[in-house]
Amino acid sequence: MARSSNDKNVLRASILAVNDGLCSNFNFVMGVLGTGISDHAIVIAGIVGIISGAYSMASGEWLSLSTVNDKRIDAVKAALYSFCAFVIGASIPILPFMFLGAEDAIVNVTVICACAMFTIGVADGGKKTPLVSGAKHVAVGLAIAAVTHVCAMFIPDFLSFVIGG
Repeated sequence: MARSSNDKNVLRASILAVNDGLCSNFNFVMGVLGTGISDHAIVIAGIVGIISGAYSMASGEWLSLSTVNDKRIDAVKAALYSFCAFVIGASIPILPFMFLGAEDAIVNVTVICACAMFTIGVADGGKKTPLVSGAKHVAVGLAIAAVTHVCAMFIPDFLSFVIGG
């Protein structure tokens, strides 16, 4: 049985949102971790990232579909699925910080997120083989997280230099 275009929109929106939630909050958390702040502050920042990102993803999905589609119900459905999928993906990077210290969490969050990125890549393989797609998602996600983490390490010193203190 063929999927309707509405089902395809919802599936597309959900895969995009779970991947965006995972990658954006993983990179955000790795950046915040690079500044050397406490585990508690990392979890708070991660939760704020979940909230702001989920609403941004859902509103963007709704605005996009409602602009090109007269079926407002379908746009609302896709937006709700995007919201929920983003929350699921974005929750993954902060879970280790809720149960482990930052020293253990950095390795664990990286491994857990890499596994999740690989799974999403396999599911969203498109025309590529699943393993290639999964590996591509992991490579891109980890590279961006590493760059974000290293750049963020310089933020406290930069702010001290600019603001003084």
